[in-house]
Amino acid sequence: FLALNGLLDGKLKWRSMMLPDRYIDHGSPKDQIEEAGLTSKHIAATVLSLMGKTKDGLKLLHRNPTA
Repeated sequence: FLALNGLLDGKLKWRSMMLPDRYIDHGSPKDQIEEAGLTSKHIAATVLSLMGKTKDGLKLLHRNPTA
């Protein structure tokens, strides 16, 4: 609780991202990771929020390298 809500932050901002402490229904690993909020989009959103950025920052990640 303390770490997830930033109450332990000092000079380093840190959030643990882990499987929830509840049962996740059977399904494909992809579906389970999505339900747990551990996809690359979830991770990027968490990092951006810690940096004080918005989802607009993700546009840099989706540039077309061949354009």
